Amino acid sequence: MPKKIPMLQTSGICIFKTAKKRMESIEKMILNFLEEFYFVSCVIATIYNAETDEEYKAGVLIGKQEALVVAEYVYRFLFNTSRTLWQDFRKKHHGQRTGKVAFDSGFMKGIRSNHERMFKQPEDAAPPGDTSMPIAAVKALRVQCRAENNREKNRLFPRLRKDRTSYRMDENAFSRGMAQGRKTHIHRPVEHHTTGVTALLKR
Repeated sequence: MPKKIPMLQTSGICIFKTAKKRMESIEKMILNFLEEFYFVSCVIATIYNAETDEEYKAGVLIGKQEALVVAEYVYRFLFNTSRTLWQDFRKKHHGQRTGKVAFDSGFMKGIRSNHERMFKQPEDAAPPGDTSMPIAAVKALRVQCRAENNREKNRLFPRLRKDRTSYRMDENAFSRGMAQGRKTHIHRPVEHHTTGVTALLKR
């Protein structure tokens, strides 16, 4: 008998305030990654700060409460880890500041490849380290959540336009970043019941 797809709880939003006029490229990459794998929709919005009378960019996550908790944890983990790894690379290989975008792109490509491999396993298999949900159920939950989150995103941001940015790549920085990304695994911060969101995190 197939397992019933678990329902995530009440929808909400999570805002990452940058206090900057522009978001870093790594922040945008992580938001795109979260939208693909972590059951949330992501928007880069302009936020007004009444205290300073200024506008700044912020990342907005839209999704169910449990998904938001996990996505926020993953966001902060990847952002802090990428920063540390870039600083190490820059010291060891005399990397230029201009290579940071390439390194970050490679890092996120490595992280993404780890997740993509999970979904190339048999449909009845569970994600590595997890025994509660088969991959087919996780895929179905992703589709369901994406549809619900996009409806809420379109309601909150009806005039949203897709931001497309291209970068010139430092091939050495990119390849080094990708190697680091493939070696990086996101572990669960706490033990709790799995509903498909945390199935993507290693124990």
